[in-house]
Amino acid sequence: MSNLELPETYDPVFHGDSNDHPYLGKLEYRQLGNTGLRVSQIGLGTAVLGNVFGVINRDEGIAATQQAIKSGINYIDTAPFYNVSQDVLGEALRDVPRNTFYLATKVGMEWLEPVNGRFDLATSLDFSASSVLKSIERSLERLGLPYVDVIQVHNCDVPGDREKLLKETLPALESVVKAGKARFIGVTGYDLDFLQTIANEAKIDTVLNFCRYNLHDVSLLDYLDGFECKGVGVVAGAALAQGLLTTEGPPEWHCASEELKTKTRQAVQYAKELGTTIEEASLGFSLRSPDSRIATCLVSIATQDILTQNLNAAVRPRTASDENLYKELREVYGNQNNSWVGREPSEYQKALAAKLV
Repeated sequence: MSNLELPETYDPVFHGDSNDHPYLGKLEYRQLGNTGLRVSQIGLGTAVLGNVFGVINRDEGIAATQQAIKSGINYIDTAPFYNVSQDVLGEALRDVPRNTFYLATKVGMEWLEPVNGRFDLATSLDFSASSVLKSIERSLERLGLPYVDVIQVHNCDVPGDREKLLKETLPALESVVKAGKARFIGVTGYDLDFLQTIANEAKIDTVLNFCRYNLHDVSLLDYLDGFECKGVGVVAGAALAQGLLTTEGPPEWHCASEELKTKTRQAVQYAKELGTTIEEASLGFSLRSPDSRIATCLVSIATQDILTQNLNAAVRPRTASDENLYKELREVYGNQNNSWVGREPSEYQKALAAKLV
C-alpha cells in the first residue's frame, strides 16, 4: 500500500476530491504502531484553540480546523489542560462526520484559571483513578463525542510516580476502553527514558513525545527501536519546539536554557542568511521525517493561512538541498541533542513538590 493512498477516514461525500481540496492524495499516511490506524504525517495539535499561546479568533480557529480535516489531516490531539480547547474543538467537529478523523485527548491535568495572575499547577495534577474517570466523561461531553480513539495520560513524567501510573492510572484507562469510550491507551511526556520505561512495563498503544525531534534535539530517534519492539505508535509534538524555533523567540515560561536560547537566536539568523526562516526549516524537518515510525507530528493551526503554510511544508518532498540546510542548522547546535530534562521553572518545581509531599 502506498503511503499516499487515502486512508479509511476518507469520505468522498465530505472530502470531495483533489479538485475540491488540492492536498488530498499528496499527504502521506503512516501506521500508528499496532493500532491499525493510518494517520496523516501532519497532526492537528489544538492547544492553540484554548488560547494557550495567546488569544486567537475563535471563528478563524474553527474554520481552520474544519479545513484541515477536509484537506486530509485525520489525527487530532487535545486535552482538558488546554483551557477551552475541547469546547472550541467540539464546536468545530459538530458538522464533521465522526468517521473522518481520529481524536486523542488526555487525563491527569486539568485547566484551572490563574488566581492573582498565578497558575497553581499542583492543583491541576491528579492521576488518581477517580479523577481520570471523571475527566474522560467531561471531555466526551465537551467534545460532543461518544468516544475518543486514544486516551492518554498527560505528561506522565511530571509527577514521575511510576507505581501509581502502573497500578492505578493505566488500569483506570483500561476500564474506559472496555466501556467503549476509548479505543487505545497512550502516554505523553518529555522525558524519553520515563516513556520507554512505561512502554516496557505496561500495555500501552501510543506515546506522544514533544520537542525531541527538532533541529535542536533529535533524541527521539534513539528510542524508536524500543517503542517499535513493544508495538507502540509514536507521535511527535511541537514542530516549533513550543515557540523556541521561531523568529520571535520562545515565551517567557519556556524551559530551554539560556545557552540553548542563544544558539537558537544564532540559528534564526543563519537560516535568514541561507534564504529561509527558522520556522520553514523547522516545519520541513519535523513534518517530513524519513523514518515512518514517527507516525505523525503535531502542529498548531489557528488560521487558514497557517494551515496552508503547514500543509505546504508537509507535502513538499525532502530534497538533498533540504538535507544540507538541516545539516548546517544542526551544526549551529553542535550536532548535539539539547534538551531541558530537569530544567522545569522554579515555580513548576515548587508546585510539583507541594503535590507530591
